[in-house]
Amino acid sequence: MRSILFLIFSIGIAFNSKSQNNSDSTAFTPKYKRGVLYTIQTTIDTKHSGYIIEETKDYIVIENRNTNEKTEINKSQIVVTNAKKQTNRYSEDIFGENEHANTYMISGTALLFEEGQSISNNHYLIIQNIDYAFSENWAVSATTFFFYPLAIGAKCAFKINELNYFGFSANIMGNIFSTAASPAIFGGYSALGRFTHGNSNKNFTISTGIISLNSEFIGISSPTPFINIPFVAGAYCNRFSKRFAFNAEVWAFPQTMFALVGAGFKYVNNERIAWTFGCYTNLVSVNNTLKLDLKSLPIPYIGYTRKFN
Repeated sequence: MRSILFLIFSIGIAFNSKSQNNSDSTAFTPKYKRGVLYTIQTTIDTKHSGYIIEETKDYIVIENRNTNEKTEINKSQIVVTNAKKQTNRYSEDIFGENEHANTYMISGTALLFEEGQSISNNHYLIIQNIDYAFSENWAVSATTFFFYPLAIGAKCAFKINELNYFGFSANIMGNIFSTAASPAIFGGYSALGRFTHGNSNKNFTISTGIISLNSEFIGISSPTPFINIPFVAGAYCNRFSKRFAFNAEVWAFPQTMFALVGAGFKYVNNERIAWTFGCYTNLVSVNNTLKLDLKSLPIPYIGYTRKFN
């Protein structure tokens, strides 16, 4: 009987000791939420950005979803922690940041640039817009027809707050097809301002500006040297999966009562290459109301975007 009581007592002590050890090693109050993007700065002057995938009493592990790199950080070395609001960045939390968010189809956004990044945006594989960003706020641009230069210009973009951005761009155009009938070398200029609301995966942009064309350049008789054409434009992007985003845009020219509507799907092949397939159709004025011209054949659109560096 004494042997049985001693055995039960020994088992009880061992179980209690094991429970105490497990409690000491696992019992803690989590400080971080999984699925939320954190920016963390440490006492050794390192800065990390990523999503919490594991947390213990003394360490956390964060993952950069763009590079799939995982980093273990000692909690005692953390001095600054910033968490992004999950409600505003839900799609980015799921799909990661959209590396091709600066363009819709023809339209562009006012989202910040990536310093030192070169981007080539091709329309129909013949008209090419090339941007080079020398800071997150400023970039230079060039437009070519095949390999022939058509325009040069500059762009700027500024962040107002977490979801709102403002930008501006201006270009001057040259007449590379200058002939005796159209001798003007200076083709004109364009300028527009943009406002973008949203994140890289879901956003809309409103633009307004003016295109001024040399009347000799386009071969139209005019009492003034330049023909000014104001316009407004709107564009929308919704990235609904890891690889695909729906894009739509409209360009309206009130002076001529003409508008162009486009829609398509952007295939995000990887962080450097994206394809866009869609079409455009025009709007016509009927009783001073713009309506879709269903009789006109939609114009197919193909775009190709490539990031360098």
